[in-house]
Amino acid sequence: TGGAAAPSPASKQELTRLYGSSRLALTDALKAIVGVNVVKLTRQGSSFYGPAVSSTDYPTIDKASPYLGFTYDFTPSILGYASYSEIFQYQDQLDINGRYMDPMKGVNHEVGVKAEWLDGQLLTTFALVGAQQKGVATYGGLTASNQYWYQPSDVKSSGFELEATGQLTKNDSLTVGLTQIKLTGPDGKD
Repeated sequence: TGGAAAPSPASKQELTRLYGSSRLALTDALKAIVGVNVVKLTRQGSSFYGPAVSSTDYPTIDKASPYLGFTYDFTPSILGYASYSEIFQYQDQLDINGRYMDPMKGVNHEVGVKAEWLDGQLLTTFALVGAQQKGVATYGGLTASNQYWYQPSDVKSSGFELEATGQLTKNDSLTVGLTQIKLTGPDGKD
């Protein structure tokens, strides 16, 4: 047979998220946003996709991830910004022993400049972006029973984004963008 794996009727997942943020005016030009994202994941039964596994003991995952951002008005038409956030993402992939992979964790950061031109008819953005991710599920191979298994890998990414959005007519706008990201594995190679 073949085809996509069907959800196992012997499994149950429950994901709860709570999100909160606050915007602060530190000065007339400097603003901040602070927040937190809270995740709770419970799993019961066999793996969500694929065959039942020998263990059905999946610990509850609880995590609070903060984030922080700043904006600064250099002029009425030029805005600088910076942001930092923690990354936390649960994973549905199984390791070689048939257990769920630990959540992927890391940090994400961005710094950039936005500018308005031609009385607001054109908006340009330039940003430097980067992230460090630990424990990303990476294909490891096939088990003796011919099931895919995954292993954790650490990945770094860095790059830039350029974007321009212009108002062509009252009802039409055009957006052009370029993003370049370089991913580096634990061995320092692409």
